[in-house]
Order: sequence, then structure tokens, then C-alpha cells
Amino acid sequence: MRVMLATAGSRGDVAPFAALARRARDAGHEVRLVVPDHSGVDLSGLDVLSMGVDYSALIGQQGVSVAAAIRSYRSTVQPLMRAVIMESARAALDFEPEVLVAHPKILSAGLVATSLGIPHIVVEIVPAMTPTTAFPAAGTSGRDQRPGPGSVQPVHLRRRERRCGDVPPRSA
Repeated sequence: MRVMLATAGSRGDVAPFAALARRARDAGHEVRLVVPDHSGVDLSGLDVLSMGVDYSALIGQQGVSVAAAIRSYRSTVQPLMRAVIMESARAALDFEPEVLVAHPKILSAGLVATSLGIPHIVVEIVPAMTPTTAFPAAGTSGRDQRPGPGSVQPVHLRRRERRCGDVPPRSA
């Protein structure tokens, strides 16, 4: 089976995908791994394609400050995001995989898989971005994030919390 794995981010995002690529390759699959440059991960022996972005350089320039990312959004972050989206899509279209395995940061993965008519699998190393029936996405709801007077909380979150039994119904 032709498998393409794509991830974006730093060492902690790339290393698990390199391990998945090795495991799939060792199981007899034809595997291509699409990653950012200079991750610090040993990628020897793997079919690797660069997406042409360097998170290490970005972190070196501005650190991990949210404020710095906001200030440099148009000049640095937006072009980096565009490259991740476009280069991973281009890689998939060129490689023609039978399955696309991607990090949630690869925003184009679902669209590309649909256009190729192949399955798309999202792999979250830390499952914080995708809500499930058991847990909401990190930072969207919880006991420590109750809405105060005058705040707006989406109806679906209130319903979910009532179904889970952790919040009494709102008084009318």
C-alpha cells in the first residue's frame, strides 16, 4: 500500500511520524514522509520530502511567544501556514497515496484525500484539538471555564455538559 504521512511542527511533531513511517515501511508498505526542515529527528532510511518550512528557524527568531506570532503573522506565520498547506497537498497529488495519514496542522489533508478518493487519518500525538463524545477540545469547556454573567456559551456546549451530568441545567 502507498502511504503518505505528513506532519508540521517541531521535533515533538516529527519524531512520532518518523516512527510510524518506519513501522509502515517495515511492514512492507511504500511510505513517503512529508516534514518541515531541520526538525532534529533522524530520518535516515526514509523516503522524505520537505515541505519547505523551518519551524526551528521560526522559533529561533521569535521564540514561542503568542504575542510575537501575532505581530509577525502576515510576514512570517501566514506564509509558513500557506507553505504547509500547499506543499503537503502538492506532495500528495504527486505521490498518489492510497491512504493519507496527517497531523491536524496539515489543514489541507482532508480536502486532498477527498479529491484523491482515498481515506484520510488524523493522528494526534496529544489528542487536544479534536473533540470527542467523552471530552471537548482542550480549552473549549470545563469546570474551570464556566461562563460568567453576560457571557455567551454556545448552546451545544451547554447541552453536552447537561448530558454528561457535570452541570445543572441553566435557570430560565
